[in-house]
Amino acid sequence: MTPQPKKDGMIEDLITLGHEGSGNGLRHFVAGKPIQACSYMEVKFGDGWIPGRYEWSFEKDSPNSSRHEWISIHEGHLVRVKA
Repeated sequence: MTPQPKKDGMIEDLITLGHEGSGNGLRHFVAGKPIQACSYMEVKFGDGWIPGRYEWSFEKDSPNSSRHEWISIHEGHLVRVKA
């Protein structure tokens, strides 16, 4: 894969797990933006980016995934999502 520059209209940051508001369950965020199921996502691997869709079981210890094929990613992985 060849390196790609940052893309216009995309947020690039580490994926984190947190709460959205008080009393709400856990969800993933990228640069403070909550990620919705089936959102377009690119996952950094090596020198390139793999496109896919975000899915998660909503269980704290379960990995989240970006599915083009099926990729298991974890909190702290570098990803891109639409702004």
